[in-house]
Amino acid sequence: GSCDGSGGVAQGAMSVVLPSSKKGHTGDVKKQVLANQLEERCARIRHFVENEQAVSRDELAKFVWGTARKIYEVLQPTKDETGAMKQAWNDCKGLLKELIDWDKFKHAQCDPACVNQVQEKKVVEVLDTYRTFVMTGEVKTKWTPPKLLGETDEIICVDKPCGYTCNYGDRDGRVPKRALMKAGDRASAGMLLNGDTGEIQLHEYLALKYNFECAIKTREQWAKEKENTECKCGHCEKCAYTQTGCCNRLDKETSGVMICAKTGLGYIEVRRQFRSEHSLEEGGTEKYYLCLCHGDVRLPTTDDDRNPHWKHTVVNGRGRVQVDVAWDKKFWKSLPWDNTNWAKSGGKPPPEQEALHQEWRSNPDRPQVPQYALTYYEPVAWFEDPKSGDMYTMVHVQIITGRTHQIRFHMQQVGHVLVGDTGYAAPFSDRAWCPRVFLHSYQTKFREPFTDRWFEAYSPLPQDLGEVLQSNFGQPKRVKEGARFKSRRVHDQLTHFLKQYDPGKPLVFTHDAPVNKEEVMRRVEIARQKAEQGTSWGSVAPWMAPGTTPGPTQSEAPAPTEPFNSLGLPIREGAQNCQFFMKKGKCKHGVSCFFTHPEEFAQHDSEELNSKGYPIRRCERRICNNFVRTGECQFKENCKFNHPEDTSENGVKAAKQLAVTLFAEKKKQAIAQAEAEVAAGKAKGKGKGK
Repeated sequence: GSCDGSGGVAQGAMSVVLPSSKKGHTGDVKKQVLANQLEERCARIRHFVENEQAVSRDELAKFVWGTARKIYEVLQPTKDETGAMKQAWNDCKGLLKELIDWDKFKHAQCDPACVNQVQEKKVVEVLDTYRTFVMTGEVKTKWTPPKLLGETDEIICVDKPCGYTCNYGDRDGRVPKRALMKAGDRASAGMLLNGDTGEIQLHEYLALKYNFECAIKTREQWAKEKENTECKCGHCEKCAYTQTGCCNRLDKETSGVMICAKTGLGYIEVRRQFRSEHSLEEGGTEKYYLCLCHGDVRLPTTDDDRNPHWKHTVVNGRGRVQVDVAWDKKFWKSLPWDNTNWAKSGGKPPPEQEALHQEWRSNPDRPQVPQYALTYYEPVAWFEDPKSGDMYTMVHVQIITGRTHQIRFHMQQVGHVLVGDTGYAAPFSDRAWCPRVFLHSYQTKFREPFTDRWFEAYSPLPQDLGEVLQSNFGQPKRVKEGARFKSRRVHDQLTHFLKQYDPGKPLVFTHDAPVNKEEVMRRVEIARQKAEQGTSWGSVAPWMAPGTTPGPTQSEAPAPTEPFNSLGLPIREGAQNCQFFMKKGKCKHGVSCFFTHPEEFAQHDSEELNSKGYPIRRCERRICNNFVRTGECQFKENCKFNHPEDTSENGVKAAKQLAVTLFAEKKKQAIAQAEAEVAAGKAKGKGKGK
C-alpha cells in the first residue's frame, strides 16, 4: 500500500524503502538524514506551541513550504532510476496533504497559497507522524486499523478491534450514518482512521480500504445517497452490497474474527452457514470465544433442568446452557423467557409467569416469543485478585446459535457475569481495571463458498486483554491441562496457557473436512436449488429480527430425510411442527430446518394481495405500520407483516383478532396431531409434551 497526494494513507504501508548503493548504505543514510531534518523542524515549531506563542500566517506558510522543499531535496525523486524515491515522495505527499495543496506546490519557488490554513499545533502533529513513518514504516492513527488475518478466493478474515461497530442498518431499513458521509470522493481509510468521529463502522472502513466486489458495490450504494436500504433480509446480494460483505456481527466492545465475503454470491453462501443452528458437521460454522468471568467457574455436578426453556447441564466434559432468550427492545438486552422451576407448579408455568408473558405480548417493545439459544463452555484458567481475594475464570465458549448478547446473557444466567459487562449486572468497579467487556472472538471455522474446502481463522488474544490479566492477577492459580491459546504479545506470567503466535505462520488455514462431507455438500446443493426457486429462505435475518422460532441442537435434530412437501420443505416423521412454517406457510431455514413441515400447512394465504398489491397475512398479528400510516410499503410483497384491506383503527383491531384466532386453531391442530403420533408410538421417545 502507498499514499498519494489525493488519497489517504494506505494502512499496512511498508516503510520508506531507500535503496543502497555499492559504495555503502545510501538508503539508510538518507532515511536518517530525513528523520533528523524532520526532528529539527518539529523542534523549532514545537517551541512556539509549548510557549503559547503565535506565528504569523506568512511565516508559518514559509516554514511548511521550506520543510517540504528540504524533503524533496533529500529524496530527489526526479533523479531516481529505481522508483523507490518516487514512491517515498508520494508517501510524503499523502502524509502531508493536510498541510499542503500539492497541486499548487513548486519546490523551486515559495508560494504561500500552496499551504493550507492550519495552526502550529497541527503542523507539529503532522510532521511528527511523518517522521515516525520514515523511521518505522508505521502510520500513527487515532484508531487502530483492523488487521487482515488472511483471505481465500471468496473470503477475507478481519481482526476487529474493540471500539468498531457492526451497524449495517436498523430494523426499519434505514442506512446507518457514516463518519465520512460529507467527504464524498475524498474519503479514504486513512482519513477515517484519523478522524474525530466517536466510532467507526467496520464495513465503512473495509469499503474504503479494499477493492473486492462487495467493497466496490458498497461505495456505489453510498453515491446514491439513499436513506433506506433496498433490502434488510441479511442474506441476499443487495444486503451484501450495503455492508461490504460482512457476514457476522460483533458487539462494539467485542474484538476478534470477522468473516467478510468478497462477492455477493459468496455472501449468500456464507450467510447460510451462519444462519445454521448447528455445528460445522451439519454444514454450519463453529464459533469459539474467550471471556473472563466473575467467580470460580466449575461445571455443574447435577443437571439444572427447570423447564423446557431453561437447562444447565454437562455434555462431553463441557457445560451446556440452553436458556431461551426473550429479547427486550425497550432495555436492549436479553432476558430469560422463563427461569421458573415448573416442578414446583405442577409441571407447567406458574400463573405469575403466564401473566408476565401476556404483559410482554401486549407491548411491541417487550419480548414477544422465546428464541432458542444454546451455548457450550469450558473453564480453562483461574485467577485470584491479590488485593480482594476474589476469583475470576477464563472461559472458552462455543455458541451454537447466534442470539444477540448470547454469551453475555448465558454466563450471567449461570451466575458468572463477564468482567466489565455492567449491562448484565457486573459491578461498575470493573471498568477501573478492565475498560471494556472482556470478550474476544477467538476462532471461527467455516466452509469456503462454492468449494468443499474448510477453513479456520484465529484471532490471537489482543494485547490489551492480556495486559489486563497480567497487571491485575499475575500468574493463574491453576490452568486446565492441555489448554493453550494464541496471544498477540508475550505475557511473561501467562505462558502457562498463552503463547505468542508465530507471525511467520498463517492465521487462516485449511483443515480436514468433516466426516460427513458428502452429506453436507448434498444438503448445500439442495439448499442452493431451493433458494433459486425462492422457497428455502425467508425474509428475516436473525440479527435483524429477534423473535425467530427456536430449534433443537445438533445432537437433538433428526437427519433430513425425504419426502418433502409441495414447497420443497422436509417432512420429518416424529419431529415437532415448525411453528414458523405453521404461521407463515414458509420456513427461513429451508431444508436445514430441524422440524417437520406438514403438507396441510403448505397452502398459506400469504399470497393473497390487497387492492394495492401488498400481502394479506391473516395469521400474522403484527400489522405493517408504514402501510397503515401512508398506504404504502417499501418492501412490497416481501414484507413479513400483515397488510389488511381496512386500515382504520377498527379494521386493524379486527385483523389482529383474526390472526390470534387463526393461529390458535392451527396450534390446536398441531397439538392434536402430536398427541395422535404419541398414541401411535411414532414420537420416538420425545414425550407427549414435545
